[in-house]
Amino acid sequence: MLRSGQRAAKGPSGEGHKGDGYGAPRIGARGLGAQEMSQGVLGVIVESELFRSRRSLLHRGRRIGTDERVVVKTLREPHPSPALIAWARREFELLESLSGVDGVLGVHDFGRSGETVGMALEDIGGLSLAELTRESRLPLDEVLRLMSRVAQTLSNVHAAGVIHKDINPSNIVYNRGTGQYRIIDFGIATLLAVEDAPFDDSRAREGTLAYI
Repeated sequence: MLRSGQRAAKGPSGEGHKGDGYGAPRIGARGLGAQEMSQGVLGVIVESELFRSRRSLLHRGRRIGTDERVVVKTLREPHPSPALIAWARREFELLESLSGVDGVLGVHDFGRSGETVGMALEDIGGLSLAELTRESRLPLDEVLRLMSRVAQTLSNVHAAGVIHKDINPSNIVYNRGTGQYRIIDFGIATLLAVEDAPFDDSRAREGTLAYI
C-alpha cells in the first residue's frame, strides 16, 4: 500500500498526463492478440474496447467462470520498463486504499497481461461525462445533483489524504440508467503528506489544461 513520503506520480516520462475516459464501446479488442482474447486477460474475456490513451488501453469484458462485468486497463507498451510497471501498480494500490470511499472506482486484480501488465476494475456500465455530453446536453438539474455527489466523493478522497489532480469530464463515469457514478484515473494522484515536495521539473504539466 502507499506510504507517507511517496512522491507525486507524473507518469514515468515526467510528461503531462491525459485522462483515461470511457468512450462508447468499440467491438473487438484492438491492441490485444488472439491468444490474450481466447485465454482471457487477468481472468477476463475481453469483449470491446472503451478507450485508448498514449499509455493505456481500456476494454470491457467479463470474468471467466462468473460472468461478472469488469473493465480491464492495460499498459499499451509491450515489455514495459520497471518504472512504467511501478507507475501502474501505484495507481492500483492507491485505488485499493480508497476502496471504502463511495464514488471511487473499485479495483479487483493487478497482474501480468500477455507482454504487459494491467488491472481489472469495477464496471458500472456507464460512459464518461465527456462522451455523454458530446452529442447532447444533460438536464441541468441532473448535472447539479451529480456534481453535488462528485464533490462529496472528492471531499472524502481528500479526507483520506489523496489529491486526484485531474478532475475533468473524461475522468467521471456516469450511468444515467442506474444513477451510479465513479471517479476514475488516479494515475497522477498524490498524497497530501507530500504535496509540498520540492518542485523539480518546470517543463512538466500535470492534469488537463482546461480544468487546472
